[in-house]
Amino acid sequence: MTDSYVETVRDFAEGKSVTVWDTEIKPLRLIVGKHRITFSYFQQHRIHGKRSASVIVLGHYPAMRVAAARKAALVHAGRISAGRVTPGRRTAVRLEAAFTDYHKHLEHKATSKGKAAKWAYNAQSIANTVLLPEFGRFPLSDLSHSPALVRDWHLKVTKQRGPVLANRAASILRSCYRYAAKLNRELPPALPTSAVLWNVEEPAEKGVIDFKAWAKAWHEIPSPVRRGYHLANLLLGTRGGELARLEWSDIDARSRSLLLRNVKSQGAKRRNVRLPLSLPIVRAMKMAKGGDPVTMFPGCRFNPQRDGLPEFGHALRHAYESVMVEIGVDPLFRKMLMGHSVGRGADVTDTYASRKMLTGALGQEQARISAEIVRRLGVEL
Repeated sequence: MTDSYVETVRDFAEGKSVTVWDTEIKPLRLIVGKHRITFSYFQQHRIHGKRSASVIVLGHYPAMRVAAARKAALVHAGRISAGRVTPGRRTAVRLEAAFTDYHKHLEHKATSKGKAAKWAYNAQSIANTVLLPEFGRFPLSDLSHSPALVRDWHLKVTKQRGPVLANRAASILRSCYRYAAKLNRELPPALPTSAVLWNVEEPAEKGVIDFKAWAKAWHEIPSPVRRGYHLANLLLGTRGGELARLEWSDIDARSRSLLLRNVKSQGAKRRNVRLPLSLPIVRAMKMAKGGDPVTMFPGCRFNPQRDGLPEFGHALRHAYESVMVEIGVDPLFRKMLMGHSVGRGADVTDTYASRKMLTGALGQEQARISAEIVRRLGVEL
């Protein structure tokens, strides 16, 4: 087989499909079709006693010439001889099956940390919307070999659904492939998203909210449990998931404080943080009394968008921090009240100062912050 021979076969094919086998490398074949000429590698073998075949598209003429096709065929022949057989399309792992395993992995990670599987829920929603309808039936190996296809899909989603959703969907595809590669060593090392042009994301402006408008929408929430949850979120400045995991047993009436468990920290470690309670915070928590004997805010583990608030969740944490800055709370107190690590990269005396502040200056600052927030809301507690 030579380049001139390929040209001759194309001229005499007259629109018919013709297959020609190379005499030098037996598994290499040339398929002359109506619209293009393809170099393909075809070899039969047995895997664990089962008969199978490797069918691999090497490239298309004239972008790939005969010499290059032979080199590529020898590479695949060496892989097969070494036992690294690329699975056929019938046995190859498809994206929809790989995502099912990845989703279970996300749920297990959340459960092991005592958290709601919020990211697993969000990942499933994004996958159902833009990822699986496009690539669900694709074998993972095909996606690895089609970076331009994935890049064009990312551009299309960016145009239709926005840059943030497109980035999240591509990120889920990348993470799903990496997790599948841990279980299947036969997958190609190249990521499907290697050619994706990631969108630049502008951080959202958080922390500046219209307190009067927020209070008006808050009054219209029918559930007292959810009203108490959102107000406590604003008055404490906690992360939504940490507050949603709170139990009645985490409250210490004697010191008027609460214990937040499994608080996010630097690295993979989680820790517990104790925070002082002001009178408005206690009254916000009492709104949820009777909802559940164990959990303080039952049913609040997922995004509370249905409650109709202009700002919720992490935006309220930013608002809490903004109020602290505006009224001049000491930076060390701000760090402690936000549940951030104290002492890492700072003066070691900061860690000693944190031990006996719950009933002293730290509690007084919490009361001052709550009074300012309640004043801005214009509510009576």
